[in-house]
Amino acid sequence: MEGDCTSLRFSFAFSGHFECYRDLSSARESLLPIYLLSMRDNASIQVKNATRDIQFIWRGFDGDDCFADFQIVATTEDGTEEFDFGPCVVWGLRELSRLFRGGSRSSAGLGFRNPEVRCCDVLRLADGYSIKVQLDEGRFSREFVLQEPSLHIQDECLAEYDE
Repeated sequence: MEGDCTSLRFSFAFSGHFECYRDLSSARESLLPIYLLSMRDNASIQVKNATRDIQFIWRGFDGDDCFADFQIVATTEDGTEEFDFGPCVVWGLRELSRLFRGGSRSSAGLGFRNPEVRCCDVLRLADGYSIKVQLDEGRFSREFVLQEPSLHIQDECLAEYDE
């Protein structure tokens, strides 16, 4: 390869990883790809008991401070409901991760404008959690109470983000 070549290549894989390579070369050097970063681009928190399964899902982490999409999927004995909130800053994932990991706070609230106001409030109870979703500026509301739930938190992108 001749001439100077400095390029930045981003590749997105369906495996949920964001990979970034930077190729630095010049006419006097051979082309050597330098691996800069491999980062998960999604996160999730699952709160589940015998009759309910609530999943908080963040997708499309931009490597800076935002996810392209946030969604809550609630499966109960009545079926499955999906609540789309749109883009979400990393702060939302941090707030819920802290709450579900037993931090000092007893509640967390997330608010969005997509374009109407959408909210999600999570309250820690003595034996579980209350998760309330409000859409259309409060005209639609759904509450899910999960007693003695199991938790599965996949937020490794926070540790990678903080590096």
